[in-house]
Amino acid sequence: MKQTSSNNAMKNILYGIGGLIGINLIIFIHEMGHFVFAKLFHVPTPYFSLGFGPTIIAYPIGQTTFLISLLPFGGYVQMDPQALADLPYISQMLIISAGILFNLIFAGLIFLSYFLQKKLPLLINLLKNLHQASSPHHENKQNNIVGPVGIIALMGKSLAFNPQLYWFILAILSLNVGLFNILPLPFFDGGQALILTIETVMGKAIPATLLWIISTTILAFFILFITRITLNDIKQLFKK
Repeated sequence: MKQTSSNNAMKNILYGIGGLIGINLIIFIHEMGHFVFAKLFHVPTPYFSLGFGPTIIAYPIGQTTFLISLLPFGGYVQMDPQALADLPYISQMLIISAGILFNLIFAGLIFLSYFLQKKLPLLINLLKNLHQASSPHHENKQNNIVGPVGIIALMGKSLAFNPQLYWFILAILSLNVGLFNILPLPFFDGGQALILTIETVMGKAIPATLLWIISTTILAFFILFITRITLNDIKQLFKK
């Protein structure tokens, strides 16, 4: 019994590592979009980070220091604000939107590859089977929203089902990250694009205090939402 529990624990750890690697690949692709377009328009990028918070690894390449930070959910490319502000509106919008573009291209390439191989219906069925196997029978509709922990667990377990399914889920996640970033919330690319557009039309910057109040309020509600579904993910994992 102890050996079985130990094996299960090791499998869960490996699933978690596989899921984290997949999520960070999506984040890397997104941030690489911003990075590439910033370089294209000659905007200095002092830092490129996977994750937030304290730095674990820092490696300088050229004029950019690449970081791996403690909290793995997210990332950023730090740009020179004055160099970015000096660019024309269209150039700034291209830099802001490049992360979304790269996520959609990545997802599209995987979908196209599996479509040409005629593997999409197989993979869709495998995904349904994996989701059903990972969900308790008494799960209700309210619990169908999957948070970060649930996504990591699902992606990790997909490796045991079929490696191609893992990449299929990565494509779905990349598509969702791209579309989610279109939302006009201040801390998403869509919000940054909206702020830039408003400021360009008005001919002046939105007051920093007003932006801070709006951003903080929306972020607080978003964190509460993510916390709720994450706690639900953890509860479901313990039930299994």
